[in-house]
Amino acid sequence: MESTETNFMIANQKILLILLSTFLTIGCTKNDISIYNLGSKKWNNINVSAGGRSFKVERLNEGASHTLRFNSKSEGGGEISAELDGTVHDREFGYFTPNLTDNYEIMLKDDGSIWINEGVDN
Repeated sequence: MESTETNFMIANQKILLILLSTFLTIGCTKNDISIYNLGSKKWNNINVSAGGRSFKVERLNEGASHTLRFNSKSEGGGEISAELDGTVHDREFGYFTPNLTDNYEIMLKDDGSIWINEGVDN
């Protein structure tokens, strides 16, 4: 009888551990957006909206980078706008949901182009 109770307790502990790890994983879904200035000019007033959140980076000097880490509040696409030499450039990217993680690299270039890489390991 004791071995049956012991096996039952071990099985319950395994189930509890699986459920706990699942809940912890779901609660820790974070998104990373890394922004890189690949050029020699300064980018200013960088605004990013993604997953129901908004972020502002005042400036990225030449060769500089900045990473945004966040949990999504809502579903929706991402958008970046940034100023180079007095002209605002913008680009839409990705789709964010509260229960999934995604990673992006955004590269700002001297010609005003904005390149996006999705699904990268930051």
